[in-house]
Amino acid sequence: MPRTYLILALPFFSLFTFVKVNSAYAAPPAADEWMQSAEGWKEKFKVDTIKEKLQERLEAKREEVCARVRSRVGERYEGYYNIKIQRLAHLKKGLEALNSRIAFYKEQGLDTEVLESDYSKLSALASEYESELTKFMTLFDETKDLPCLRYEGDFVSKVQAVRDQWRVVKAKGDEIRDYYRDNVKAHIKALREQLKGKVDKTEED
Repeated sequence: MPRTYLILALPFFSLFTFVKVNSAYAAPPAADEWMQSAEGWKEKFKVDTIKEKLQERLEAKREEVCARVRSRVGERYEGYYNIKIQRLAHLKKGLEALNSRIAFYKEQGLDTEVLESDYSKLSALASEYESELTKFMTLFDETKDLPCLRYEGDFVSKVQAVRDQWRVVKAKGDEIRDYYRDNVKAHIKALREQLKGKVDKTEED
């Protein structure tokens, strides 16, 4: 009877030992993995880590805004540059046309002193206009890098300076337009009538 009990007990003991051994070997990896995960979460939610991640996101956002502003300023700068070229070319062409009229009326024996004075005045206004427009372009170009350099306050003041300078440019352009409309056109009309009267008198003679 005792021998039979021993035979039955050994398999039970062996099974129990096998389970305990396997359980002992399986538990440490699970615990290590949990500890690593816990340490990872702990590191992830550390104040310094959160600040660092937030700073990285802010820097990335700043670079995105910087690139967008540079692109927008570049496009608008090109547009204003084209306006500058067109308007200066228009002024140059107008002055050349006025100079040709003066030469023509002189050949006809007419007094062109008033028109010559107009030419000098318009030439001076055109030079002032070009100077103010160039200043505007310089100020406008200086705004493209300010957001990237973290000069937010300077950026606002620079943009305001650009707007103010554009008003100066516009006012100077209006001055040229008004002077031509109110003076040059009237003087050309007077010379044209003088020439017509002179031609009519010659034909009568």
